[in-house]
Amino acid sequence: MKPIFFLCALVIVPLNLHSASKDETRSEKIQQFKMNQECMQTATAAEDWAKLVPCSKRALELIEDLFDSNHPNVATMAHEHGLALDKHGGYQAESEQILKSAVKKYEKIYGKKSPELVDVLFDYAEILTKHAGYREHHEIYRRHGLAVKTYLRALDLFKNRKDLNILDYADRSADTFETLSRVVRTKISFDQTKTLGLDTLKIYQQQVGETHYKTAKLALNIGKLFLKSDTRRQLYKAIEYFKLSLMNEKIAPYSHGFLIEAYERTDQSELSTQHLQNLATLRPANLHKLAFLEPVYQPRDAYYPPNAQRKRIEGYAIVTFTVDQSGQVNNAEVLEEHPEGYDFGLVALKEVKKFKYLPMIRHGKFVESPRRTYTLNFKLPK
Repeated sequence: MKPIFFLCALVIVPLNLHSASKDETRSEKIQQFKMNQECMQTATAAEDWAKLVPCSKRALELIEDLFDSNHPNVATMAHEHGLALDKHGGYQAESEQILKSAVKKYEKIYGKKSPELVDVLFDYAEILTKHAGYREHHEIYRRHGLAVKTYLRALDLFKNRKDLNILDYADRSADTFETLSRVVRTKISFDQTKTLGLDTLKIYQQQVGETHYKTAKLALNIGKLFLKSDTRRQLYKAIEYFKLSLMNEKIAPYSHGFLIEAYERTDQSELSTQHLQNLATLRPANLHKLAFLEPVYQPRDAYYPPNAQRKRIEGYAIVTFTVDQSGQVNNAEVLEEHPEGYDFGLVALKEVKKFKYLPMIRHGKFVESPRRTYTLNFKLPK
């Protein structure tokens, strides 16, 4: 979301007033508006959102008294108040409604196809992707569908600007893709988001080249979108884009990590070894000790012992093992399980053998690690 900008120069249009008292009232409101505008600027500088909200609310009320409801100043102030409510965080529904009304005002003033709508559309779309809370599933899907539609509309209008810089457009598009890819929920929104990402990737490839940070980061995010799927076809597409993202050294460490998961999920475990070792080389043990203690990959859904699941029993198992030069788990044994008799230890052994770790490095060579322990907790959904 863009930072809050306030009306620096209020356009005061003389009204057809018929008395001195009305002129005085108008002048007083203008002064009050300026005071609340200063209050907003001070609160924003101090990040005092509790102070910002009442100031922006009063400023909006004053500007609505001074101008017609569809005047540009009213539309701009409604936009600012909506952002202030969102900054506070305690006015989620109201923030959404105010920004929605601001969009309507901008449409009436400038027309539905005007680039003037770009910023308010982006802000309204961002609100829609946030604050899902405890809404019903169908409502979450509706909001997300509307968010996708609003984002894409904003990007189309951005493209129509006379002073368009194609890289500025690509940057905005890449940010939008990253936001939407995190919350994609339906096949339609998946396809729309995917198309947006691929189109933006082509721009980066043409404008800045395949090794550029922006290109690699977007390729990584496209791969992550495909990785959300459980179909092999989509997982293979994820691998394709993760490989592309390896071309930038700053993005490569993340790419290796995701390639490990993608290869494991496509039953190509032998291909993950190279990336485990590359990642270990990029993360020296003395700088990233935790990276060697925690698994780089473990299956998303651990198997739950059937007998324990039927009886609604939760438990844990502590397993000890070594990690070989390729990051594979070896010599696994159960140290402790609780409660006994429900196969928590047996299941833990099977699960741990699927884990992938960064192999340890000593004197420039990959070596087997000393014994380590891992606790698997078995929790039932509430």
